[in-house]
Amino acid sequence: MAEEKSSSMVANDGTIQATPGFTARNKVALISLCLINLFANMGYSVLAPFFPDEAKSAGINSTLTGLVFGTFAVMQFVCSPVFGTYIHIIGRRRLMLLGLAIEGAALFSFAFVDNFRGTSFFVVCLVIRAVMGLGAACAATAQFAIVAAEFPAHLGTVMGVLETCSGLGMMVGPVVGGGLYQGGGFMLPFLVLGGFLLVSGPLTVLLIPADHPFIVGKARVKLSYLLQQPSVFLTCGAVFFAMCSVGLLEPTLSIHLDPFGLSAAVVGVIFMVPTLIYALVTPLATSLSRRFGGITVMASGLLVGALGLLTVGPFPPLHVETSIALVMIGLCLTGLSIGLTFIPSMPYMIECNMSAGEGVSDVISGVLSSALSLGSAVGPMGGGSIVDAVGFSWSSAIFGFILAAYGSVLVIYRAAILNPSKSKHKQHSSVLGNNDAATPLLSAV
Repeated sequence: MAEEKSSSMVANDGTIQATPGFTARNKVALISLCLINLFANMGYSVLAPFFPDEAKSAGINSTLTGLVFGTFAVMQFVCSPVFGTYIHIIGRRRLMLLGLAIEGAALFSFAFVDNFRGTSFFVVCLVIRAVMGLGAACAATAQFAIVAAEFPAHLGTVMGVLETCSGLGMMVGPVVGGGLYQGGGFMLPFLVLGGFLLVSGPLTVLLIPADHPFIVGKARVKLSYLLQQPSVFLTCGAVFFAMCSVGLLEPTLSIHLDPFGLSAAVVGVIFMVPTLIYALVTPLATSLSRRFGGITVMASGLLVGALGLLTVGPFPPLHVETSIALVMIGLCLTGLSIGLTFIPSMPYMIECNMSAGEGVSDVISGVLSSALSLGSAVGPMGGGSIVDAVGFSWSSAIFGFILAAYGSVLVIYRAAILNPSKSKHKQHSSVLGNNDAATPLLSAV
């Protein structure tokens, strides 16, 4: 059977098996997941270039606008671990189908919030974004679990491909949204992309092969156990802080660019910059992780992100005037940071905990989705509040120093667990060729 070719790289006795190739089933699943990532991220990012100004005209300040952006991620944070724990009951493909249907319906409904003003506008936007977050929690958790189940021997490579598609969706979404908004007003972007996601999303999910059967009777790993492992909570922290840096920009960057008099379409193009770099850097992140180890690459990503935020501000004590060039350089560094931090995260956690019990990849998929969404929530909410209090430049500087501090923690941790006997590491292969995985501290998990 074709499925036999997709067996894991690690046998029951812990020995490493030869890496299999892609089967026809794998290829269909990968194409389907790529299309889903593209469509869903277009829908998520469509409102970035124009919504902050619309909210401002409706009487909503930056803090409340940040809450609207962030509530999407709050729901995803709360629900993802639950879905990851019970996905073996719901089914991976069924959970993905449910999530995309909910997300598409909520996005379509967003077209009508412009009929409200003041507090009503804020409340309706908040509720709809929360429903979108619920759908995203279903879809993202299912996607990570499907990837781990279908591509155990190519996890790093497939994550890179899918995140490239995510980056393209995040890149195209603001451009399409800004263009449709400029040409047809507030409703048009949501009617077009919401309707498209409602129709295309479920149809694409049906192309994904049926779930591999879950093993009955084997003890399933507990969420509480995984959260105690350094490889999990440190990695989730890195993803959280990286996503905070992106979340900061969502409700505030377009307002920061107001003095330049740019159109919504041009602002949408500027929003493309980090996602374009992110899409381009995914193969590099995978390659670097094979060579230097996941924790090392994640630490580097956070330090690069800190430099990006200090540049996009720019850092006030430098007394440098804001310019489009500085903003673009900072956004490029931000995109590079997200790629280096996120791409190694799931392969690293699975690799370090693959012997913990049945369903490790499913539970980790929920944990990773939760960490990602928590950062996406705290970034807009905290960023909007801090921008209202101290301005954009100081806000980006504060977030930048936080990234630098956590990146330094990872560097210290990596140095503490580094096994000086590198020859032993060369005898082992891994999901990403990760040099961090076989350390004494992590092998205990």
